[in-house]
Amino acid sequence: MKFRIAGALVISLFLMKSLNGQDKAYIKDTARSKDSYKTPKYSRDGYVAINGGLGMPTGSYSTNSCASSGSIFSITAAFPGIISHCGFAFKFDYGTNSLNKAQFSGTLNNDTGVTNLSYSVADNVQKYSYKTLLGGLYLTYPGKYVTIDGRILAGIMKASVPAIAYTINDSISGKSGTVYQGETSSFALALDFGIEVRYQFKPKFCVILNADYLHSVPTFLSVVTGSEITSTGTIISAPGRQVMGGDQPFDLYTISIGVGYTISAQKAAPLKPTHLD
Repeated sequence: MKFRIAGALVISLFLMKSLNGQDKAYIKDTARSKDSYKTPKYSRDGYVAINGGLGMPTGSYSTNSCASSGSIFSITAAFPGIISHCGFAFKFDYGTNSLNKAQFSGTLNNDTGVTNLSYSVADNVQKYSYKTLLGGLYLTYPGKYVTIDGRILAGIMKASVPAIAYTINDSISGKSGTVYQGETSSFALALDFGIEVRYQFKPKFCVILNADYLHSVPTFLSVVTGSEITSTGTIISAPGRQVMGGDQPFDLYTISIGVGYTISAQKAAPLKPTHLD
């Protein structure tokens, strides 16, 4: 009888120890499953936005091409990564810049260096224009209401130079002539470096403030007809047409504001399992 009681006690202690070990294993597994995924404090959402603003020429585009500030329209989209702050971004731009006629006339005067010649540009000159299609990397730092994003994009630009007609007047001889430069366009590699600030005013909508630097160097071929100036500063009628070519950079700082629609929500980010001792 004593042996049976002792045996029962031993079996009971063994079963209790086994169950206790299973409970600890279950607790560890439960803790591991809960700690394996942790939702970020602020979600990193993707979006699509429509923007409008101002394109301000800089560098050679402003000084040599005599482009003035103009409007820009863009569509942007961003798709941040699920487990990091980095993702992919895309951007389409369409912008125009007027020709600064006074600056263009002054540039012609400086280039020829003939004091008795003056230039005047026709009134019906169209605008410089450009279209871009860009894609690249995107970095986002979300906050509760305000998110700061940065992007580095590359793609293609189609740039167009308008047809320009200008008159040359000789104050000494009284002669005058007209030069016609034909419209031309070209494709080239384009780069964009931008930063934006987003304010989430609704769960699915945000206001976006963008600042970008856009760079491209298209090569143009233009046809020039009409009058020309000889080496002695005399205005003569050109016998035919001349084809002129060269690089003409399109460099702009752009500032725009737009409205974005959230298209994806940030999922939980997997972390390393947490083991209990």
